[in-house]
Amino acid sequence: MSKFEESNLNFDFNEVEWNVIKYDDHPAHKKISNGVQPTKAVDFLGIYDDKKLYFIEVKNYRGYVIPKPKKC
Repeated sequence: MSKFEESNLNFDFNEVEWNVIKYDDHPAHKKISNGVQPTKAVDFLGIYDDKKLYFIEVKNYRGYVIPKPKKC
């Protein structure tokens, strides 16, 4: 089981079906981001069942409050 943490959330990927890297921390992304500013990346790259590539972006909205609209 591959275990990762992102945005205070935990992710477990079954290593039999998934090959996952945390792309934000990967040396390939760091090399590119140092040379090209500003550069952003997805959180994870995953290959499922040796067939499908997934780009996974994580957003944790826990604790986020939607502001009330201003009255005119």
